[in-house]
Amino acid sequence: MGRISLILGLVSLLGGGIVAGLIGSTIAQQQAEAGRFLSDTPEGYQTLVTLGMGSFLLWSLIALVALVTGIVALVRKERLGGALTGILTGLFAPAVWFAAFAIPAVLIASSLS
Repeated sequence: MGRISLILGLVSLLGGGIVAGLIGSTIAQQQAEAGRFLSDTPEGYQTLVTLGMGSFLLWSLIALVALVTGIVALVRKERLGGALTGILTGLFAPAVWFAAFAIPAVLIASSLS
């Protein structure tokens, strides 16, 4: 269970981070061209952003499963490494997703002004 927790935690962390990074690196330029609001951007881009943000439900569910399987592994007294890493990645994944979105968005927006 500890290994499963580790794998799920890393999948959640990387998957959400990639989606957030892609959206964060494109949204400032799209809004600079089209307008200030997401509804001002082209419809195809709005759909992609909506699907990307909707995918965070999946990444959050995977992070939650990583937390649960990590706790189960700790209760079963399995090896600590995988279980603790799975728990920590599940807990800190939302912060990584936010940073993966915000840092490129702010850097690109500041270079456009």
